[in-house]
Amino acid sequence: MEKTAEKQRVEAVDIAKGIGILAVVLSHILLPEHALKSYLFYFEVPLFFFLSALFIRKQSEKKDYLILQVKKLYLLYLGVLVLDLVLVLALYMEYPEGQAASLIASLFRYYGKCTVGLKITFVDLPVWFLFSLFLVKILFYPIAKIQNGSLQKILVASTGLVGLCFLLLRNSLDLPSENLYLTTLGCILYFALGFYAKDALLKLDEKLKGFTGKWLCLCGSLLLFALLAIITKVNTYVEVLIYEYGNPLFFLLGSLLGIVAVILLSFFISHEKNSLLDPVKKGLLFCGRKSLPIMVIHYYFIRVIFPMVLKKITGQEQVSGIPAFVLLYILTVALTIGLILAYDKLSKRGKTA
Repeated sequence: MEKTAEKQRVEAVDIAKGIGILAVVLSHILLPEHALKSYLFYFEVPLFFFLSALFIRKQSEKKDYLILQVKKLYLLYLGVLVLDLVLVLALYMEYPEGQAASLIASLFRYYGKCTVGLKITFVDLPVWFLFSLFLVKILFYPIAKIQNGSLQKILVASTGLVGLCFLLLRNSLDLPSENLYLTTLGCILYFALGFYAKDALLKLDEKLKGFTGKWLCLCGSLLLFALLAIITKVNTYVEVLIYEYGNPLFFLLGSLLGIVAVILLSFFISHEKNSLLDPVKKGLLFCGRKSLPIMVIHYYFIRVIFPMVLKKITGQEQVSGIPAFVLLYILTVALTIGLILAYDKLSKRGKTA
């Protein structure tokens, strides 16, 4: 019984990650002027930092924790950047003038743009998230290992306070743009909140069980999403990567509303036994458990493959209109998931051979 409950709670986290990664894909498809893009930007990145912190204390007990983080996050980050360099060479045979240095430097830094040919941007990928998450998980590792509970709480609170101060004071600071370390600083608060949220979420999950509880989750989630829509309407465009928060208080409130809304929705989906919801649940679980590969792969379809195809068919590199965006979104998700499934199948064959 206890194992079943624990499994369901982990499922809820995976479902939340699934919702988050699908929101990420949609936000990358939408053009900057779309209000929905800004709406999604409020919570999609903070959500992943929050969820990634829930089990760090348990994960840190593993002796190979640091090696696993290097393999899972940092090597994946470097691998994608190397692949981008190969793509540039394969498609264009040479670097655009003056870009070689920045491309090579991007292997050691977080960011490097190379706009070539059909305005396809290489290296400008969501890999920044991998590096930021790697930095935060390494930073919190020694804190998670501390046995003294009081000292641990002080350190987590202090680290979270640094992130909060950065968010609140961002507009009054003269900062360089597109610096990953500063981007990471803005995300630390959400990791610190997630660090101690696990017990509270488990208690909340217990209280919201049953017919009434799960429908309270759904109604609460929809209400919070509606409140976030109001904040998005009031506040200006936001983007975590370049630490553009508009009004920082509105951003902070909106991001927390979005995080809680997604978690409540994931509780509802996890507890709901309606067979009609099973495909949705299974799909979100898959996307949540494969969120990192989805985060990397989908961007190649959006920024490399689709622009080239559109250019040949229509003579334009972008689509317009809601039906076109919906079609592009469905294609991106379907092709990305298909590629991951094919890779998993080949991997299993290789192991059994």
